[in-house]
Amino acid sequence: RGEGYWLETFIFDDEVAKSFAGNEASLLKHTPAFESNNGRPWSGWKRTPVEMTDSSAFMSATPFFGGWTVAKTESVARVKRWGMAPGSYYAYHGNAGALDFYLISPADHAMVIIYSNP
Repeated sequence: RGEGYWLETFIFDDEVAKSFAGNEASLLKHTPAFESNNGRPWSGWKRTPVEMTDSSAFMSATPFFGGWTVAKTESVARVKRWGMAPGSYYAYHGNAGALDFYLISPADHAMVIIYSNP
């Protein structure tokens, strides 16, 4: 809608997918360096399904707005499926009011970055 929501999906190959699977411990410990965190918290990487304590951030990152194209709605639905099922990883920076949400699905060879600032 152009109101502060951006979703980008990146597809990677088998080699990268195996790297995520083979380096889970490193991923779960990794904290990226942020240029400026403006006091916004980093959740740390976690395994899906999304934990109840993170549900407000997840719901904020995966809304359905009226007027969206079918492709956009399908993209958000796919992220919701990945977030609710085991086998993926997620993390976020911020909170439901100003959020950068990350999800990696090694099985589907995809990484999603969502920026939401409603």
